[in-house]
Amino acid sequence: MKKILLTSTGLENENIKNKFLELLNCDAKKAKVLFIITAANDPDSVRVLSYCLDDLTNCGILDKNITSMTCTNY
Repeated sequence: MKKILLTSTGLENENIKNKFLELLNCDAKKAKVLFIITAANDPDSVRVLSYCLDDLTNCGILDKNITSMTCTNY
């Protein structure tokens, strides 16, 4: 079953991080994540992206299992 979690702040909030791990319903090392970038349209937002990716790897998601996609048609 596919699941989606939308957040504007990555996983910096402990409650969001815990919900994300709960939704995985598997070992984080086996999970595959699609990281969709939609709001990084200014330099400050772009700088935060690496921290959001770090949040995923700090949860145990392997780099090779993270796919990033940029949405520019909004």
